[in-house]
Amino acid sequence: MKKILLGLASVVLLGCTPPFADDTVNIIGVNPPDLTGSLDGSILTVANGALGDANTSFSHFKLLQAGFNAFSLQYIIQNTTLTVEFSNDLGDVTDGDATWTDGTLTATDGVAATITSNGSLTVSTPLPWSRVRIRRLTTNATNALQLRLTRMRLN
Repeated sequence: MKKILLGLASVVLLGCTPPFADDTVNIIGVNPPDLTGSLDGSILTVANGALGDANTSFSHFKLLQAGFNAFSLQYIIQNTTLTVEFSNDLGDVTDGDATWTDGTLTATDGVAATITSNGSLTVSTPLPWSRVRIRRLTTNATNALQLRLTRMRLN
């Protein structure tokens, strides 16, 4: 396991060697109710061609469980499809055992069911979900991606 500390945030990348298994973003050493935002920054970089075709993996992060209710995500993707999924399972349930619901239309204000090109996503209304995951599906062997995250608490 490799940890990269970024201010108040910690990025935990599990299985940092290809095929870039699922990863989790965690907050450490803070009291979430005192936070208005978490500048997580770069949470994942996958080099061109590092993953095979049809590889599915996830980037997990806590939302309400960490004291936040909104997020923004910047993504640079090549031959990769992203979707946003939500879960209300609590911390005693692992990400792999949680029940996930596709929330891409909710996160994109009804604009897209999948994300297939570079851009950004800003969820500007509070979300009532405990945790979020970004599902990553490669669409051919020459793929690459970068994800940058900020979580915040809206009133």
